[in-house]
Parts: sequence; C-alpha cells; structure tokens
Amino acid sequence: MNILESENIFIYGVCGRSSSTALQRILNSSDEVFIFGEHHGLMENLVNSYFCAEKDNKEGRAKDLEKLIDCFEKKKHTSFYAIATNDFQPLAHSIKQLIIETITPPLDYSRTGFKEIGVVSQASLLNMEKMFPNSHFIFLFRNPIKQWGSVGFLKSFWDYAKNLDYFLAEYERIAEIYLTTPIKKSFFFENNSLRDINKVQQITKILNLANFDADLIDKTISSTNKRKISWLENLKIKTSKAYKLYFKMKNLELEIRH
Repeated sequence: MNILESENIFIYGVCGRSSSTALQRILNSSDEVFIFGEHHGLMENLVNSYFCAEKDNKEGRAKDLEKLIDCFEKKKHTSFYAIATNDFQPLAHSIKQLIIETITPPLDYSRTGFKEIGVVSQASLLNMEKMFPNSHFIFLFRNPIKQWGSVGFLKSFWDYAKNLDYFLAEYERIAEIYLTTPIKKSFFFENNSLRDINKVQQITKILNLANFDADLIDKTISSTNKRKISWLENLKIKTSKAYKLYFKMKNLELEIRH
C-alpha cells in the first residue's frame, strides 16, 4: 500500500466548532477510510519542510561546504561560503518517512486522512496536494453568527475564542485561503448539511465511499451553543467581511474543483 498515492480524505474546517468531528465520524463509519483527528498544522509543516529540503541547491551547498571546510583547515576564513551545509537529501528522505508513518492507519486501511480546524497557509495546502496528489479536500464551514456563540463559550480552547475581532479575523484568513486555493478534487460543505442525508450521500459519492452509518445523521453535531450572543456582536458579524465570505462559500457548496 502506497499511502501517498491513495485516495485519501482531508477535512479542513473554518475555525473550531464547525462540526469537523461529526463529519469525521460519518466518513469513518464507511469502514473504507481511516480519518485521524487534528494534527494542529504539524502535517502541513512536515510536508513544507520536505519540499524545502527536497528542492535544495545540492550542488551549490556542496561547493560552499568544501570552501567552509578548507577555511577551517587553513584557519583563514576569506572565502564566501554562504550556503555551506551538509546534504539535505537524507533529511528530505527522513521527513518523507515520518510523514508516511504519521499518516498510516494503525489498522489495515488503504485510505487515510485527518481533520483540521484551520490551515497554515495556501502554500502548505498546495504542498499537501502535491504530496497526496489523489486525495480529496473538504472545506467545512459554518455560519459565523452561530459559530461565535459556540466558540465564545469555549474561551480556553483557542486564542480567537477570547475576542470576537480575533475570531472574525481568523475566520476571514482561513476562508480566503480556501476560496482562492486552486486545489483540485476539493469542495465546500456547510456543517448544517450534515443533518441532510441526501447531501451526505452526495459527499460519499464524490469521495467514492460505498456507504456510511445513516444513524449518525443529525446525531453527531455538538454545537455547544450555550452562549447567547449580544445584539452588538450579531451586528458586528453581519457587517463583517467574514460574513460575506460565509455566503461565498455557501454559494459554492458541493461544487467540485477540477
């Protein structure tokens, strides 16, 4: 099994409380894929590091390393050796092996993936697609008005949960990355649609999953909406750029990028 070439599934939410765990459970119930929990950006950073090391100027660094060693031997540092380092290729190989080990399921599954509630950068998403070229990317989003009532209740979880302005800024940052990334085999999905069995069936069809546990529909979403937001918070969200981006994502729901 070559997990890097498999038809894996990566769920990327727009901030916390976007029902990413609910979608994870539904897809895992198909028994055709093993979707891990959140890596907190670790996987993206590993993939970024791999491509950084892999594309390195090997010849130039080797020549500068010779100059550096020669200067130390002569105890005279008059040469220019700005990029002198050991060969990065063993490092690139080791990072790739770490990626494979980190993403390989502990059970015998040929497809894997994970869920995240944020993204490092658009570049890291593109590198993820490059590392896992046959994989699907789901951009899961939620109405920021309802989401803030849940996020704001969990103030100890994320920095953006402590302040509405921080939340809107992070929502905007993530949504803009998802909206502008040219990743193929990706689509948007609103969390409320997880209560609609017909839309969930559309997802499984797109992902080439034969079935799922229909009993999980409308039973796995935990919105934790115990905090009632004020009229001022409501107004601020409705007049924000984040709210406009929410509707852009909503209008693109289930449209597959090719």
